[in-house]
Amino acid sequence: MVILVNPSILESSFIPDRLIARDGEIDRIMETVIKPTRNGITTNLILYGDSGTGKTVTMRYLAREIRDPYVIYVNAIAYRYVKNVLIDFLSKFGIIVPERSSYASLFTRIESLMKDQGKNVILVIDEAANILKSDYDGLYYLFRSKDSFDVNISTIFVVMEDPTILFDAKIRKSYGMFGEIKFRRYTKAEIYQIVMNRAVQSLTDGGYDDDVLDYIAEVSAEYGSARVGIDILAKAAHIAEYRRSPKISFDDVRAARSMISPFVTESKLASMDYEDLIVLLAVCRCLSTARFTDVECVSRNLGVISEQYGKKDINLYERIRRLENNGIISSSIEGQGRGEGVKKVISIYDIPISVLTEKIENLLNA
Repeated sequence: MVILVNPSILESSFIPDRLIARDGEIDRIMETVIKPTRNGITTNLILYGDSGTGKTVTMRYLAREIRDPYVIYVNAIAYRYVKNVLIDFLSKFGIIVPERSSYASLFTRIESLMKDQGKNVILVIDEAANILKSDYDGLYYLFRSKDSFDVNISTIFVVMEDPTILFDAKIRKSYGMFGEIKFRRYTKAEIYQIVMNRAVQSLTDGGYDDDVLDYIAEVSAEYGSARVGIDILAKAAHIAEYRRSPKISFDDVRAARSMISPFVTESKLASMDYEDLIVLLAVCRCLSTARFTDVECVSRNLGVISEQYGKKDINLYERIRRLENNGIISSSIEGQGRGEGVKKVISIYDIPISVLTEKIENLLNA
């Protein structure tokens, strides 16, 4: 059974036709770097924020869309020095230079290139933390390229860390002024839009329900990361295909989530109180085919299970609170409609319910 018909849409290298929920950041980049550079004014900018908040895809999108000035993207995760970045930059134009080249020779090549192309350049250095922390000499040459080599290059550094952690005020002053843009975490609603957009392009029409995509967004909202949401979607699709299922289930989402960052482990379960395990089993019975459940369903199942295992008078609310505090279950309050009040709903994100049920029953029967 094939669900994933265009897997490249879910790869980290994919650049969408439009970016969701990043219009404000793009506008600021345009105003602070792209427009000034277009007019011959160089500037420096740092983009920072948590993993999965759209920094890299935004810069790769702009590198594709902007024609003047040139926006040259370099991933520097494997580089320690600015010199490596400049060599990579030149190679994108078919200019191969030795690694031992001096900064003077590199900038001479860049100056000649820029004159030939007739455009100014913005150099985007992604994964730039190591270079910003240690290569002070290379940064000096880069930021002083106009004075030293008559080369105008604007720079955009992409990092996860807050810039104040990377270098202190004294060093920053010696380098010149920096602009800063923090990429905030995505909301659940934004992750849902992103996941829906990717699902439409990559999966079969009947391979998913809106509720499943909403559940992926809910699971990923903890991280505020679109990348996590897209990874869960891809893994869940593969898991559903392996099961020969025509569509992704809630348990496929839980299985995918556990592959990314497992939380409910064998040792964690083995260390749990016997009565906590019984209540957790009651929760699992309610979630066997559902996205979430409520206390009423758990209470009904607890009556049967507690009798089966010879445990009575279990304080359900206390046990649920303990499971929440330990991060085993998640809960939220949802409105029941106008005039109907609210209800506490319970879910488990981190492990397939079928797998968790089997583990709990093995422990209880040991």
